[in-house]
Amino acid sequence: MSTNALDQPVTEIGLSARTAARLTSANMPLVRDLFQRTEADLLRTKNIGRVRLNEIKDALAKLGLSLGTRLPKPADEAPPAPPSEIAARFLAGDGATIDALARGDVATWQAWLEHLVSRKPPQAEAGLVDRMLAREPSPARWIEIASRTLFDIHSNVFFTSKSALEPFQAWLGDGVVAATGPTSVVSIELRLDREVREANGAAAAGAIVADIRQTRASDELLANALVLWARRLAEESEHAAAIDVLIEAEGLFEGLGNDSAKGVARRLRGARLLQLKRLDEAFVILDEEMAARARGLTVGKQRFFGSPEDKWDAALGEAATIAAWAAATTPEWVRALGGIAQHADTASKRSLWQRFERALVTMVDASGNPGSDLEVVIRQAKQRKLNKTAKAASVLAEERGIELVANPFFG
Repeated sequence: MSTNALDQPVTEIGLSARTAARLTSANMPLVRDLFQRTEADLLRTKNIGRVRLNEIKDALAKLGLSLGTRLPKPADEAPPAPPSEIAARFLAGDGATIDALARGDVATWQAWLEHLVSRKPPQAEAGLVDRMLAREPSPARWIEIASRTLFDIHSNVFFTSKSALEPFQAWLGDGVVAATGPTSVVSIELRLDREVREANGAAAAGAIVADIRQTRASDELLANALVLWARRLAEESEHAAAIDVLIEAEGLFEGLGNDSAKGVARRLRGARLLQLKRLDEAFVILDEEMAARARGLTVGKQRFFGSPEDKWDAALGEAATIAAWAAATTPEWVRALGGIAQHADTASKRSLWQRFERALVTMVDASGNPGSDLEVVIRQAKQRKLNKTAKAASVLAEERGIELVANPFFG
């Protein structure tokens, strides 16, 4: 593997200017920054969809590279430097240093975060974390202090807040679990947060739910854990099981009077029903929830799998993903409805196409910029070879005298 190839800017490997710019803005300016990322990493990057992902893979293939490759460690790599004086005092449990961290002292936080980032995080000893929790009992508060302090830190060891905060979150989480036990409420909260970020799968999320039931923690914590478990089940194509879990979560949110969270769970249930081809049930839920406007969803890290061989299954899977966040008039959702209709079996095709056409007209009628929204539907449909969908949108534009306007914010 040529070092020169790895040090090339992504702007010089045959990518479109827009794709290269998006990679550069996402802290992937060089090939070595890019090719170690996985497909899932890139799909979570803003404005990088399947089309741009394939463009990136093709460009790397021409260099003899593929995504997800890890550079080997040099055999003669020097051992990490010893902890700085401040970090060493903290590791020794020095009370004044812990107080300085609790106050948000910039120099103290910089020394400790640089220590964590520059080496494999040391095992968090329960005694040290006990001292931290004695000074400030809330792990969430410690993370909040670190996040706020990072705005004032300028380090040569880490370059983004995320790259410094994640090792600290992992270190603190391990320490809290060691100090308080894995089934304490605070440990369960941290484990749940970690599963949001790391996506270890349905078994890991289910284990958290089981521990919450055993400890009889709050209904709110259980409901949130159930929603995450349902997401992980869906990622493993266990859609029927996910639906059962979501129904329980909806009941808990209703009891808590949290209509917004209940709506999120219902929307996710509708998405799972789509993938099971229980379309009538799915649209009853989704039509109601989408009428209430798109809800902000924090999904955390997700695991991605290859598209199904069957085109209708693939169209339903993509629509289910979009259904979790879109409004009824979101161009991506309208285009997804066209994809479902085009690939549907004969018995369903007519009614689904009528649904798409109604959604297309509703989108245009409700839009402040119908030329932009129609352009998104047409472009994305053509990218997916949904020619009938693209034509229907083009015909509507001609009939209404709408001039198409390019929208670079939809990939």
